[in-house]
Amino acid sequence: MQPIFSKVIAPLLDALPDAILLVDERGQIMFANLAVRDLLGYEPPGLVGQQVSMLVPAHSRAPHQRLMAAFWQEPRRRAMTTRPFLHALSRAGEEVPVTISLAPIVLSGTRCCVAALRDASPMQDRITSTSGGIGL
Repeated sequence: MQPIFSKVIAPLLDALPDAILLVDERGQIMFANLAVRDLLGYEPPGLVGQQVSMLVPAHSRAPHQRLMAAFWQEPRRRAMTTRPFLHALSRAGEEVPVTISLAPIVLSGTRCCVAALRDASPMQDRITSTSGGIGL
């Protein structure tokens, strides 16, 4: 990464409450901010170089690969809202409900995607408690 990224951009991203991943077109994680630790239990440097699919529950990996390919066919900012909640896989192997927003960006000639993951547990708990205990 360029010096401006490590000196300016990374600290800004680390200040955010949402987990932020920078993923290249091949699905390789290029950056993870500090909030990834709170949300999923991973140390950010340990995710760099890994495939983003490691954060996708096994039963969702095939659809994720198709959605990733479709994203790169028409890269644009979008919130993934086809379902109320998606799930990310924590370091402990637990599925964590999340909302995800995506944005394409080109850095040093490399097409990348910025993914913002927000913990959806509070929303899921609220929906479950107001729906008579029937979860989504």
